[in-house]
Parts: sequence; C-alpha cells; structure tokens
Amino acid sequence: MESERAWGNLTIAIVRDKRAPNLLLSLIAENGKAKPWQEEADRAFVTCPRAWFDEEQRNYNRLFDERARTDYDVSARRIQPAVAEANSRFIENAVRDKEQLLKNHLIFACELLIAPARAHLKMAHAQASTDFVIVACALERHRLAGGNYPASLDALAPRYLARVPHDLINGQPLHYERTADGSYLLSSVGWNEVNDQGEPAFLTSGRGTEIREGDWVWCYPDRP
Repeated sequence: MESERAWGNLTIAIVRDKRAPNLLLSLIAENGKAKPWQEEADRAFVTCPRAWFDEEQRNYNRLFDERARTDYDVSARRIQPAVAEANSRFIENAVRDKEQLLKNHLIFACELLIAPARAHLKMAHAQASTDFVIVACALERHRLAGGNYPASLDALAPRYLARVPHDLINGQPLHYERTADGSYLLSSVGWNEVNDQGEPAFLTSGRGTEIREGDWVWCYPDRP
C-alpha cells in the first residue's frame, strides 16, 4: 500500500512538472477514448499553478490515510471488510460529482484511489491462504509424529508453531475440525464476515470460488 501511495505521488509530480502533460488522460481514458471533461481537465493541467497541484497532492494523501488504510491493522493482523467496502463506496460517490471533484481538489485522489476494497480483498485472501498453508504444514508434522491430526489447533504451539495464526477477518481462532474420514476442515469466515460452516461459495461457471461470499476453506485429506 505504501508503494501504491508513492506511485500516486509520483504521478501527481510528473503531471505538475509538465514532464508528461497527457499522463493523467492516458491513465483515466476508458477504452482509449477520453470523455470531454477528461480532455478539458488534461488541457487545464498545462496552465495550473504549482499550488493547485500541491492541494491535490495533500488531498490525495489525506484520502489515502482516511479511505485506503483504515480497514486493516498490520500489527494486529486484522482486516475489516465492512470498512473497506464503505471506503470504496465513499470514493465511488465522490467520483460521480465532477464539479465537486474540481472544487474540492479531489481530481487525482479519485482517479488514483479506485475501489480500494478490491485490492484489500485480494490482499486478505492471499494472506489467509498463506496462513492456511502454515497451519496445514504444522498439522501434517503433528500427524507424522503422532499418527493423527490433533483435536484442536492449540496442540500445534509451541512445538510446531510459535503462534497459531488467527482469522484475519474476525480476530478469532480459525475454524478447525477433524472429519469422519480422518482428514480435517480448516476455514476462515471470509470477506462476508459470516460463519458459513466451512462452506465456500462458487462462481456460476463452477471453475473457482467466489471469494466475496462463503467461507475461505482449506481442506486436505489424510495420507498414509
């Protein structure tokens, strides 16, 4: 996320210093075609004073702090989907009013901060998947040493893990249970923040899971 912020600040600086007067237009044009207001804005950038860009940059960084960083806590290893979705809706609503974008110096902020919830969803799912792998490796080590999987994840620490990862979404222990066939089910409540009893949601095509809905699940069969 800090790299994203740095890229945004660099973009504003390049346009401000007239090194690439059509840069923003190339970033925001849809299907290679700019809308009239976008063309007008890009022409205006050529004559804008430095102070105008400075105000845009301040607001970009302010909105970044208020709407792109308030839904996760790295030290606590938590992410809040509801906050992420609310932040995205706020930005989407701001983009709809073009006059307010100009008046409030939010042109760059609303073009560079596009739907942060999508990025945070992918970030959270990737980290949850990594946590599943870490726990799954510890479970397998436990099985190899003792002949079966433990009754609870608490048995993994501190011998196999210094600390068992918690659910990134609700901060509670990951859901874990042994199954009748000798394997286990490991899951997180997922982005919808609802315990779906270990049931994932699937795309209508059936070719993958819909990570916005259902639980995030790791299911691994027992092996001889």
